[in-house]
Amino acid sequence: MPYNIIFFRGTRKLGNTPWAGDFASAKQHAKDHLLINKATLVEVRDDETGDLLFHHPRMLKRAP
Repeated sequence: MPYNIIFFRGTRKLGNTPWAGDFASAKQHAKDHLLINKATLVEVRDDETGDLLFHHPRMLKRAP
């Protein structure tokens, strides 16, 4: 399954990298290149369906 790695600064999309390797290497590439791309968030999505598979850093909302 091919992947699409997408870099964001806040809500603004900075760019993306198509990824043909395995899921583990897609996640590692995403984390390794977060600072290089001066991004605040990176997502790994299924390239065919667009489904979100991974995002870093993980963001959790606090309970009210």
